[in-house]
Amino acid sequence: MPIVHAATERIAACLGTGTSVFVGTIASSGVPTCCRAIAVRSDDGLATATIYVPIATSRDTLANLATTHRLAVVVTKPSSRIARCGWIRRSACLR
Repeated sequence: MPIVHAATERIAACLGTGTSVFVGTIASSGVPTCCRAIAVRSDDGLATATIYVPIATSRDTLANLATTHRLAVVVTKPSSRIARCGWIRRSACLR
């Protein structure tokens, strides 16, 4: 199995159930904030991803994302001992 294919399968495994998702951002002043996310979804083979965060705990994180367009995401699947992280420099859309 090619290395790229194996890596993509491991990342795709983190899009299913039983995952823990953590999102971090940084304010323009350099102060970081973070919150837990509810889910990660990708409909285009991981070219893009949608991260769902709860409104009640993500106010500062979303405000920072809207200002700096910088986001870090960590997805773990404890039952498989899989962890993946990504750094997104620019958000395409904030809904």
